[in-house]
Amino acid sequence: MRELRLQDLRGLVDSLGALEVDVASERLGVSRETIRRDMGELAEKGLIRRTRGGAASLSRSLTERDLDQRQFRNSAQKAAIAQYVADEFVRDGMAIALDGGTTAMAIAKALAGRDLTIVTASIPIVMELSHSSRTSVIVVGGELRKKSMTAGGPYASSMMDHFRTDIAFVSGPAISVQDGLMDSYAEGVALKHSMIEHAATVYAVLDSSKLGGRSFVTICDARELDGIVTDSSASKQQLAEFAANDIPMHIAK
Repeated sequence: MRELRLQDLRGLVDSLGALEVDVASERLGVSRETIRRDMGELAEKGLIRRTRGGAASLSRSLTERDLDQRQFRNSAQKAAIAQYVADEFVRDGMAIALDGGTTAMAIAKALAGRDLTIVTASIPIVMELSHSSRTSVIVVGGELRKKSMTAGGPYASSMMDHFRTDIAFVSGPAISVQDGLMDSYAEGVALKHSMIEHAATVYAVLDSSKLGGRSFVTICDARELDGIVTDSSASKQQLAEFAANDIPMHIAK
């Protein structure tokens, strides 16, 4: 029975790309302590990689994951981040650039109905805002990335170069002082570069599981950002490392 559980756990991690202890406990019907022990054993055997609060697949940890696999991870934290930036940073009449991440989608939901102009390459965000009569949406076009349902490539970044926004909210699978804000998809970096370059203010919006992590390609140095918005689960050590490098940290509660 234990061997079957270990096989099931590894299968879940590999299929989802990453898995939190609480989710695994609920899915497999065992305690969190059992899941932690099982994850530790699989990691020792070199079958998965332990992360803060869970585990990641070795085969998929640095590659782009499907939108439907990412949108349910840390959803409460992303909603808190979205409400924080909507309340603290966004004022009516602003032009806002949103990337195609799931945190950006949460921000779009928090901003829906306000007197704003949203510039985005994300099809799900466009659909989310399509019924908001007071919110103007500018769609950046290009080659469709089916996993994330966003436009990318040279056409998208070239079009983005024409817009000047008040704030850009960008995200990624990882951020650290050493490697900066990172992405798992190299071809999508140019669009985010353009968003960052042409915004008056830029915030990285990431839940705390991504702090101190590592992915495939760097988008920008963390010191180029006007700040990082994360959730209250971030550890004091994580926050202190960024603060020591003069990177403002904003905590959504």
